[in-house]
Amino acid sequence: MQSLNEELATLNAELTTSVEELDRAHSDLQNLYGATKIATIFMDGRLAIRNFTPAASSSSTFAPEMSAGP
Repeated sequence: MQSLNEELATLNAELTTSVEELDRAHSDLQNLYGATKIATIFMDGRLAIRNFTPAASSSSTFAPEMSAGP
C-alpha cells in the first residue's frame, strides 16, 4: 500500500509540473497574440477556427463566437 501511495505521489508531482508548463506556454501564447498587430486566424484540419489574434477580430467579419476553440 505504501509503495502504491509513493507511486501516486510521484505521478501527481509529474502531472503538476506538466500543468504548470502548459499554463506558462498558454500565457506566453496569449501575450504574443495580444501584442501582435498581424491579423492571424488559426484553424484545425476541418477548417474550424481554433484561435485568432485581436487584430483578426477587429479587421474581419467573423465573430468570436464562431470559434470552435475554448
